[in-house]
Amino acid sequence: MRFLEVLLDKLPPLEDKNRNFILIGFMGAILLVFYFVAIGPQLGTLSKVNPQISLMSQDIIKAKEDSQKVSEYQGEIGKLENTITEINQRIRSREELPVVLEGISRLADEHNVHVNQLMPQVEAQEVLLTNSEGKFFGLPILLDVSSGYHDLGKFLNDMQKEGLGLTIERLTIANNADDIARHSVKMTLRTIVFEKSAEEKKN
Repeated sequence: MRFLEVLLDKLPPLEDKNRNFILIGFMGAILLVFYFVAIGPQLGTLSKVNPQISLMSQDIIKAKEDSQKVSEYQGEIGKLENTITEINQRIRSREELPVVLEGISRLADEHNVHVNQLMPQVEAQEVLLTNSEGKFFGLPILLDVSSGYHDLGKFLNDMQKEGLGLTIERLTIANNADDIARHSVKMTLRTIVFEKSAEEKKN
């Protein structure tokens, strides 16, 4: 401000009002110079940086979305792997069929379920899939038992837990005229049996 006062003192004598106008004008000129020299380039830089910031924000948002999609895909892959594992556990080779039948008989004995008939229905099996390794069959197994409700429930529950690869396709329960405490139960079980091709058997 002393610079301005010295400058104004050197000007020809002016009225106070004019001196104030000159002072305001001079200060405005200094502000304009300061704007163009100091602030103007910074604003120009900011105007260039803002689009870059916007693009970076969009990239970050897209990266987050992609990350979520990857997590979803991994979850789906995990479900598929579990499904494949469950299917593989249900598949038995033709040679393993006696083991499945023995497992059914053992569980029936453990739960006081009397087995009247246990027979694979080979003539009713159907081909599910054929490939270079062999054939996959859907094999029904006829099971005729007599049992009380409570014992039957535990037997069926444990048969599912045992991992014998069986599903229940049909189940009927009727009264037993000879023993009212036990019921006549007929069911059709189903398992998947794999049979190697002749080529695979040679190898």
